[in-house]
Amino acid sequence: GYGNPPKTQEEYFTRLRGLTLALLDNPNHFGFVYTQLTDVEQEKNGVYTYDRKPKF
Repeated sequence: GYGNPPKTQEEYFTRLRGLTLALLDNPNHFGFVYTQLTDVEQEKNGVYTYDRKPKF
């Protein structure tokens, strides 16, 4: 993502919960997908680093 990355696993899940609740509150949404488990060259928003090491 964009902005500062979470520093702890707890902070990550707090952010994820907020995003998830915002989606679930909208009656026009029927699902969502988290598409990147790992970082890639141009984006650093995965749960794991580019070389597949845990961030937390």
